[in-house]
Amino acid sequence: MHADCVEGFRATAKLLEFLRHAVEEATPPVEAERCAIAFVTVRAAELRTEIEDISRLAQVRPQARDFETATDRPGLLRRSIRAAQCARAARMLLLTAREGAPFFEGYDVLLTSPGWVRRQR
Repeated sequence: MHADCVEGFRATAKLLEFLRHAVEEATPPVEAERCAIAFVTVRAAELRTEIEDISRLAQVRPQARDFETATDRPGLLRRSIRAAQCARAARMLLLTAREGAPFFEGYDVLLTSPGWVRRQR
């Protein structure tokens, strides 16, 4: 994780404490890696749909140069994802949200950082 990100994370936590919020380390009960994979799968499908819809409206064939890399690459990934995979991923995200909801009965905010997923293992 980039040092600026770590510093920003720490500064945010300190500011919240200064504002008299209780700040503590806690982890929601989710399978972080499975959740991340499911999120990428669903997002890739959504991006591909957006690319196709925009191209249809503009009446042009989609070209990589027409989209930012962060949009185009996951959109291309969608070509290899089957509908059943996408449906399973969407279902997994819904189940994760339901299972994780009780965690937020005790917390108002979840402050996360890119290192959060790695710490779950």
